Amino acid sequence: MIRINLLPYWERKKEAGFKRQIFFLGGSLGLFVLVILGVFLFFSLTVAGLTKEEEELKKRAELLAKQAGDVEAFKRDKAEVEKKLAVINLLEERRFSAVKFLDELSSLTPVKDVWLDRVRQEANVIQLEGFARDNVAVARLMRNAELTGRFKSVELIISKQTEMEKISVQQFLLRFVLEEKAKPIPDKGI
Repeated sequence: MIRINLLPYWERKKEAGFKRQIFFLGGSLGLFVLVILGVFLFFSLTVAGLTKEEEELKKRAELLAKQAGDVEAFKRDKAEVEKKLAVINLLEERRFSAVKFLDELSSLTPVKDVWLDRVRQEANVIQLEGFARDNVAVARLMRNAELTGRFKSVELIISKQTEMEKISVQQFLLRFVLEEKAKPIPDKGI
């Protein structure tokens, strides 16, 4: 039997075109939604990775800041220890200077003619107080001190005659100024 379609063919074509358009529009919309979801997922993962990396960098920065603080504390401690070592080295260097000076002073002093009563130092000035048999013994002490080259000047401040146990002696006060190149005695009083 023969079938006859009484519907015009263009309506079928139109209906098929319309279905095709809806199919392509729906597929395009679905593809667009998939692409948007993919981009969203990509950016979400990227942001999550960057957030994790930022946290790790913050932790590392805190650790480095702590280490930098430790380094600064170490530098301060090192500087303090170096200062202390410098003082110790200076003390070690000058350890025997007072003894050497007194030994030198002993060798300058005429043995049975001069008695030293007091030796004082302030900065680079040394004062000697004592007694001598006469002015000649005091002059010998001054000349011996000048000949050492250790003193810039040797001055007689006071020389007066006094009696000590019924014996007439010269009481004197001498002032020695240390030469610039000479090391001062570390202690104020000897």
